[in-house]
Amino acid sequence: MEHLIGMVDPVRLDSGQPTPVVLDTRRLINGHMLFAGMSGMGKSYQIMKLMAAASRQGIEIDVFDPHEELDGVPGSVAVKF
Repeated sequence: MEHLIGMVDPVRLDSGQPTPVVLDTRRLINGHMLFAGMSGMGKSYQIMKLMAAASRQGIEIDVFDPHEELDGVPGSVAVKF
């Protein structure tokens, strides 16, 4: 599965063209991912996009969401412990 994360600013690359940043899950060593960053960096947003894309393709994923921020993604099931 390929997932568009965002675009690299063309000024940073001196290319004049925006360059896509794509996550290709077929190239991962294993199926584990960690999203880390400061508050407000878009972690939950990207995870929700990734979950929705996986759901559309019939891919099952498990997410540990202690803050319950990822509810409402189509195809997701929430379990509370």
